[in-house]
Amino acid sequence: MSQEPNDLKNVGGGLAANYVAMAVAGASGLILNIVVASAEGADGLGLFSQLYVAFVIAAQPATAGLHYATLRWVAISKPEASHAITGQALRAVIPIASAVTITFAFVAPVLATLANSDGLETALRLAAAGLVFHAVNKVLMAHANGRQHMTTFAVMQALRVVFLVAAVAAILLFAEDPARLGLAFPLAEGALTLVLGATTVRARGVDQTRNGVPAIKTLLAFGLRSLGGGLVQELNARVDVVVLSVLVSDTEVGIYTLAATAIEGAFQLLIVLRNNINPALANALSTGDLPTVEELAHRYRRRILVVTIALWLAVALAFRPLVGAVGLSSDFEAAWGPLLILATGLGAVSLLLPFDQIFLLGGHPTLQTMVVFGVVVANIGLNVILVPWIGVEGAALSTAAAFLLTGAAIWVFARRTFGIRLL
Repeated sequence: MSQEPNDLKNVGGGLAANYVAMAVAGASGLILNIVVASAEGADGLGLFSQLYVAFVIAAQPATAGLHYATLRWVAISKPEASHAITGQALRAVIPIASAVTITFAFVAPVLATLANSDGLETALRLAAAGLVFHAVNKVLMAHANGRQHMTTFAVMQALRVVFLVAAVAAILLFAEDPARLGLAFPLAEGALTLVLGATTVRARGVDQTRNGVPAIKTLLAFGLRSLGGGLVQELNARVDVVVLSVLVSDTEVGIYTLAATAIEGAFQLLIVLRNNINPALANALSTGDLPTVEELAHRYRRRILVVTIALWLAVALAFRPLVGAVGLSSDFEAAWGPLLILATGLGAVSLLLPFDQIFLLGGHPTLQTMVVFGVVVANIGLNVILVPWIGVEGAALSTAAAFLLTGAAIWVFARRTFGIRLL
């Protein structure tokens, strides 16, 4: 009997911890939105949603793709070189993130005017300082991911959301103005930087080397080539809220946010699997080991299908009763339709989405960018057409279509580029 490759054995090792962490993060994310909705209503949740989307999109240029470069080089290099690689990435990312922070604060009035949202300008400026901490955290977490320290990676993923919930709760307790919620981002990301920094230093071995460590310009060149893909991928995930912010009221944005938050929790199941297979995927692609890649695609198929069906049934049957059970106003029951549409679109391509970074990890970041860019252009176009016509359901239909296009692109280009059958 042939032995299973070590990389494949390692993939499953961190899944249990990561799914526990995902459950904690998902529950915390839902609690976060319920807390804001309960304290500030649909208007307040709409404001917070727009703030969150602006922050995570700005975080992409702040990180400059250096977390992708860190993940790839740490995964394919000797373990004793990993800290030197991460140090190089940090030396590049801190000044870049600082420049983006200043720019973000400067353009806050423009973003607030476009969204026609009271208090958004103040919230954005308060949140800006968190971008530097966030960029550092992304690089340090990529280090843990590349080293396949998946329990550490899982705990830090969960802590990010837990810290944000704690910061939001504290601000709501002591401040009446919802715009002050912007402070939650530097507080939460700063706390995570302290924990991640201590954990990374503690994991440093004594036998460190700089042999084979890429220069800063090499990491930055790869990161910048990857940046477009990461930026448009993040925009693709948030374009529904962006378009809604411009075209509808904060109340409608808040209602849609509840649906988007629920589906994002389901999407995290696939993200956990992606994060676990990425190091093995990078190694297999770098050596041309295509059978290992196809084994990764086939290994978790049945479990993904079972979980997908269970989640769709939960959305269809349990969402409306839960809205009243957690004390939210009946206005939020209008989120059921968009949620059902989103769940259907996600479920249809759930077997392929864990491989949405295959081109990046296979050394084709430009192709990654082109694929995601095509999807996001289609997503924006559909949102612009459908949202004025049918409101939040139009945003949900556009995002579901983007899921389907992403899955199709992954399957087609993986076959053409690497000769791999993912289904």
